[in-house]
Amino acid sequence: MEQITIKNIDVSEIRAFLKFAFKIYKDDPNWVPPLFLDKMKILKKKIKIHF
Repeated sequence: MEQITIKNIDVSEIRAFLKFAFKIYKDDPNWVPPLFLDKMKILKKKIKIHF
């Protein structure tokens, strides 16, 4: 069984994660990108949640 590692991330890593889809789908004329700032706001809120 594989071990899962949990790490803290910062805003630059969130930005890189969101930009990844743009790299994958850049040549697809049917792709509609998400609203970047809205996604950033949602993910930044989720980072601050502690279990």
